[in-house]
Amino acid sequence: MTANFTPLTVAIGDLIPHPANVRSNSPETYDSENIAHLKASIAVLGLLQPLLVQKFDGKYAVLAGGRRHAALNELVADKAAKGFTAKTKIDCRLVPEDCDVTTALSLAENITQAPMNAIDEFEAFARMMEVDGQTPETIAKTFGTTVAAVKGRLRYGLIHPDIRAAARAKTITLDTMKASHVLCVD
Repeated sequence: MTANFTPLTVAIGDLIPHPANVRSNSPETYDSENIAHLKASIAVLGLLQPLLVQKFDGKYAVLAGGRRHAALNELVADKAAKGFTAKTKIDCRLVPEDCDVTTALSLAENITQAPMNAIDEFEAFARMMEVDGQTPETIAKTFGTTVAAVKGRLRYGLIHPDIRAAARAKTITLDTMKASHVLCVD
């Protein structure tokens, strides 16, 4: 079924929400504060995953990727953001008009994602600093968060690796992991 999804590029201004998008009835999903991290990431790194679109009323309706679409629209509206206009073309995958599983496609993208855990974030931030030469400031800008939040994650590096491993294995909770660090430091 997915072999029929044709890659194409579409101007941001030619995209509209798809009525079968499973998040279309949750406008809070698209609030500025709920997509700030995504907007920052796209501004710095570009669109990493193509949108799933379908022809609809002469435009391309976003079936999967509504939050990315909202972030792109905010970047177009943000005069400080460089390189994003209504004419900027982005990568999409075209779902055939006769597709009979559009809701399932939208749901699959949303329901199958696993959230990042805090230890994975720490390890990724640490690797970005060590390997990529990033700073807490550049990491915060890339992901639309605060420097304090990045430094907070990086403090996990002060926790003994065995304790982090126990938290990753869910033998202990993250709160217990953090508390054990406080007890060890005091």
